[in-house]
Amino acid sequence: SQEEIESLSLGWAPESGQELLKKIEPASRDLADKVGLIRKGERGYYEFFRSRLMIPIHDAKGRTVAFSGRTLEPVTGQNPKYKNSPESTWFKKKEILYGLDRASKLVRNDEFVCIVEGYFDQWAFHRNGIPAVAVMGTAFSEEHLRLLGRYTKRAVLVLDADRAGIESTLKTIPLFIKAGWNTMVFSGLEGKDPDEWLASVKVEELK
Repeated sequence: SQEEIESLSLGWAPESGQELLKKIEPASRDLADKVGLIRKGERGYYEFFRSRLMIPIHDAKGRTVAFSGRTLEPVTGQNPKYKNSPESTWFKKKEILYGLDRASKLVRNDEFVCIVEGYFDQWAFHRNGIPAVAVMGTAFSEEHLRLLGRYTKRAVLVLDADRAGIESTLKTIPLFIKAGWNTMVFSGLEGKDPDEWLASVKVEELK
């Protein structure tokens, strides 16, 4: 919905690769380079994200620290599904949980959090009033655990049902056990991604 688009601050990077450069003042281009919006080549600056759905990444305080661009075209070797801002002093994937800024109130109220893998999964859970955060294509880390520990000590792992998701779940469980968390693994995805599964069930019955 338009309301959700605005809430998530979603945008679009045009194919032309010139629109953003027109808006960035010369004095700000070095910062735009550091956050991965533009790059400097032999012929000057060019836009890093082109023809992609733009997803701002926020830290736990809601500050924009990076961007992810999702292609809506067929994925190929030359056109990866996602392009992301480079890691920096303020953006480290092992320290950032996508959606925590929006989900923190739900986590505190419901006293648990779902761990998912992708942006679309996090959106779907949040849309249905289920507290969730996403790990953005990286392993769940001890830094993630410490960050979440400020809000709850109960977690439900809802990672993808494919081989990579199962392996990630098996690697993540020991972290929670060692830290003494109350942790469960959801195994009812029936081969679907979490957002696809959620769209196929009646959320009211889950609650």
